[in-house]
Amino acid sequence: MNNSTVNSTTPEASTNSTNQSIGVLDNLDICGYSIAFLFGLPTHSYIIWLIITGKGSGVASEFFILNLSVCELGICLDSLVFILSRWISRDIEIFDFFLIGLTFTGRPLFQCLISVERYLAVVHPVNFLKYKPLRYRVICCTVAWIITLGSCFSSEAVRTRREKERERGGKPHEEKSVSSHSSNYCDHDYPIFPTCNHRNLCHSDSRQFSNSLVH
Repeated sequence: MNNSTVNSTTPEASTNSTNQSIGVLDNLDICGYSIAFLFGLPTHSYIIWLIITGKGSGVASEFFILNLSVCELGICLDSLVFILSRWISRDIEIFDFFLIGLTFTGRPLFQCLISVERYLAVVHPVNFLKYKPLRYRVICCTVAWIITLGSCFSSEAVRTRREKERERGGKPHEEKSVSSHSSNYCDHDYPIFPTCNHRNLCHSDSRQFSNSLVH
């Protein structure tokens, strides 16, 4: 009796602890993204204003930094979208998945371009003067933006595919697991059925499988 009581209460306790940990992680994420948005937006806006107004070294010499700051503004917008998706509605996560390509692709690309430019200026000054005209920087940034936009669209495509799989309920995977390994089928976790009883689903499928073997 004691064992059955412990076993019956354990899943509920683990579920509550999991929900609490997820809530704490969401709050930490919101705090981090809020700090990134509040400090990043005015900082990069000021950098862009300095470069465009000519108060820096000029647009030509700081063209990579200008593009990096524009990319960082998009990342700040992504932080705002993430915060709103947690506070208001998760329907706007579509923009979060699209803008996440700026973080994983755009920022590293422009940082690499700045690093290569500094490397050429110090180690290979002759080659640096050869490729100093603005048109070479424009070509490099155009390629970087194309790759970044491709990453953004691919992130959105991954999100769309996951949504479709969630709507279908993962039927191809389930049918394969039921027909080949009914015992292993009951050991899987089912994130696609958040409102179903996992154990009842496993027992019903095992019963159907055993009846098919008898008949």
